[in-house]
Amino acid sequence: MSLPSLRRLRNTLSFRLTLWYFGLFTLSTAILFGTAYVLLAVTLQRNDREAIQFELHEYVSKYQRGGLDAVEKETVLQQGHSGRVMFFVRAADPENRTLLLSIPSKWNRFDLTQLEKSTASLDKQWIHVPAKEGEEVLEITSSRLPDGSLIQVGLNSEVREDVLEHFGYLLAAIMLPVI
Repeated sequence: MSLPSLRRLRNTLSFRLTLWYFGLFTLSTAILFGTAYVLLAVTLQRNDREAIQFELHEYVSKYQRGGLDAVEKETVLQQGHSGRVMFFVRAADPENRTLLLSIPSKWNRFDLTQLEKSTASLDKQWIHVPAKEGEEVLEITSSRLPDGSLIQVGLNSEVREDVLEHFGYLLAAIMLPVI
């Protein structure tokens, strides 16, 4: 096509409508995929937090029935089940000194010293311990026991981050050909 015919095409109503349709389609597709990504992220985080709270309740029950020994036995059992999700577990005395610490060896990239330094009320709050390297976070919640002791349970966000990363790649792989 010659340059004058391209200029005439650009001024036609059908060309302008096509450009508007393309822009609207691209924008609506990006909003749809962005919304799906955010909903997936929120759902995964909620599921992780529910699992952490369930495990916390289980460890508190173990502590109330059998003390620190029962909690320690449960952490040993947990580490023996390779197919089970691994949780961080910490028991502390009323002065927040660590009595028991169970963390999978592959999670050694988290600085847990800040847990002992914290003097704020830790009961039912979410604590985020970032990894020394990378974007992972150890999400932890706590429960103060009647004797003043503290049980903390947490989960690494690595699996959730991997799922979201793959989902983002999938969205990009779908969106590019669609556009």
